[in-house]
Amino acid sequence: MTYVRLIARHHYDSAEAAILPCSRAEKRSLLGLWKFMAGMPVGGARVNADTTRINRQDATATAQLSIFVRFGHDPASVWVKAATRSLKLQLHGERWLVAADVTRAAGGDLAAYGFSSFSRPVFYDGSRATVVASAGADDAEARFILRVADAAVPEIWSRLGDGKAARRPLIFLVESKRQGERLAHIDLGKVRTPAGWQYSAFTYVDMPEWEQLDEDSQQSMVVHELAHVATRSWLSGAPHSLVEGVAMYEEDRWRRDHRIWPISYDRLGDFYAGVDSIQLWQRRWSDWGLRNLLGIHYAYLDAMAMVQTIVDRHGGVDALRRLAAALPRRGVSQGFSQNDIRAAFLSALGVSFEQVVSETRNRLR
Repeated sequence: MTYVRLIARHHYDSAEAAILPCSRAEKRSLLGLWKFMAGMPVGGARVNADTTRINRQDATATAQLSIFVRFGHDPASVWVKAATRSLKLQLHGERWLVAADVTRAAGGDLAAYGFSSFSRPVFYDGSRATVVASAGADDAEARFILRVADAAVPEIWSRLGDGKAARRPLIFLVESKRQGERLAHIDLGKVRTPAGWQYSAFTYVDMPEWEQLDEDSQQSMVVHELAHVATRSWLSGAPHSLVEGVAMYEEDRWRRDHRIWPISYDRLGDFYAGVDSIQLWQRRWSDWGLRNLLGIHYAYLDAMAMVQTIVDRHGGVDALRRLAAALPRRGVSQGFSQNDIRAAFLSALGVSFEQVVSETRNRLR
């Protein structure tokens, strides 16, 4: 464990002293962890020994270690399991020295969170957020995203957070949607905001897509995804309209507060002629399970409009929390019945679902 802690602190000379003289292949196996940890923040690591097996016949041992890292100064990010390693140890006199890295399969969470794609990750620490990019990323763009996040996080977290949201969100800059899907192990579908998405406590920005947006939309897209991070604990399992409606509401609020043109409802009133909103609110799936891009676009706008009505007329953000809590827990693949939705609205807001729909549509006429 001392050996790995020294590497995590980038004390390579001291770590070298803990290595048994070994073959070139064994030394090469050890350098893999050195290169990986060289990209991690200095001192921001914790090492746990999971198991140690000792072979007394040849005075060797195998240590199974888990390496956790976190990012930024206070407030620091959550601890993330960076890697799991198996190290072969050899008793040398009275000291156990490291002989080789015998890891068969790389473990840990950071491969899923983008680090496997960064040969040399670069960290940009702000006051409330951290941006992680590859060394080849555009420095000005990374710092722009960090400035937006630092400005947005305090207000979003004070209004929408519940004490369970990551105190320091991590924002990973990736090079394609396909790469992001592979790294985050999700299917993004035809999301309205293909330039960004949230997975677990992390935000991803697809830089080629993000660069196609105007500067105002680049800002508000980051705010949208940070709103998902802030609300993931209390909106987990909620209707997709509530999850996206809250993020859209927060994005629109940011635009208005910063004198940016607000999100247009884009003739949403005309769309309502053939839509029963409760059918959308029953669904929990990405894109509401829709395949038509125009339908997805209007489903997002309907979600924002309904959330705006709830906030303005039925109790603010606290009403949104009550509504989420009033819904029954369902399995991952299950939606809600119409009775579930109607009962939750009555219980949480004291009014019917149909009344909120009517108020929303009247406001948009």
